[in-house]
Amino acid sequence: MNSPEVRTLLKAAVHDGNDGRQAGKQGELRRLGWMSLSALGRLRLAVDLVRHVFAEHTDLSSTNSSRSVRDAPADGFAGCCDTLAAELPAAILARVLGVHIRVAVQWQKASAGNWATIHQARLGSTEFKVIRPARPLAHAVLIDHDRHLDTYLDQDAAQRIGGLWKLAASSPRSLVHLPMRGNRGPSHELPEDGTRQLDLVLLHHSLQFAPSRWKEIRGRLGPGRPQTVTMPGAGHSDEAVIDHEARHYQENRDLFHQHLHADTLFMTGSAKVFRDTARHFFDVARNGPGYVPVHPSYPHFCTELHSNDGILGDAREIHIEYCDQWDE
Repeated sequence: MNSPEVRTLLKAAVHDGNDGRQAGKQGELRRLGWMSLSALGRLRLAVDLVRHVFAEHTDLSSTNSSRSVRDAPADGFAGCCDTLAAELPAAILARVLGVHIRVAVQWQKASAGNWATIHQARLGSTEFKVIRPARPLAHAVLIDHDRHLDTYLDQDAAQRIGGLWKLAASSPRSLVHLPMRGNRGPSHELPEDGTRQLDLVLLHHSLQFAPSRWKEIRGRLGPGRPQTVTMPGAGHSDEAVIDHEARHYQENRDLFHQHLHADTLFMTGSAKVFRDTARHFFDVARNGPGYVPVHPSYPHFCTELHSNDGILGDAREIHIEYCDQWDE
């Protein structure tokens, strides 16, 4: 098999291997005996396919670990390789992939952070820094329903958006741009009347950014500079540090404000409100995949940025729903 064929097969194996529902790849999966393999056997086959593609792009046996990791193919396929690196101990990873242990360690360090692209755009005398996820948020949509907003996410998108939400808290001089408006929606039918899909921009209120400038900035963004950005995780004390009562004080300034321009929703807030609300996305990523299969009569796991939470200023509620079936 050539490289594109192996990539296609690996994606089928990773995402649809449990039942082989992708008709176009079902025959090839059967030919390899995928359906009859145990979980460990499937992992071994996936690793073999990973090795096949990586051999065409990198010298995995080299002790030059930084070169091997940096030159790896950077697309959705590489994301599942990062998952392997995050889940397996370095010694086992090195053994099953046939790589030097230094390469395995470096790969694990790289997979601990998510690749982002950093963009610079200048308008007049002002330079703007824009951060985007390097891998597309393929299974994520943001729907404008006029009176409220709906977000539909799979596990990967929810986890990464939670990290980007926290990144916005720690990057007060940057615009965090999440392109989503061109994505296909989940497989279940979405309401269509009076709706439209949006991109999302997260920004700190101290930037005092005018959304009317966004369309021109967006048009000037090039491919960007790849950079490893450590995405903050869910943590263990998010809920404990939130003073829910203080949110309802008149003096509370830790509020989200929203603006809509150029098919983009701008979420402007303080570092604190971004940190405190990222947990909603981590909750969907952590609990959604386990909830939906065991509740077939009502496979609906969701959370919400609600008006009663004391976090919304001039802003609409956002409903956040986990979805595991998506149109391709």
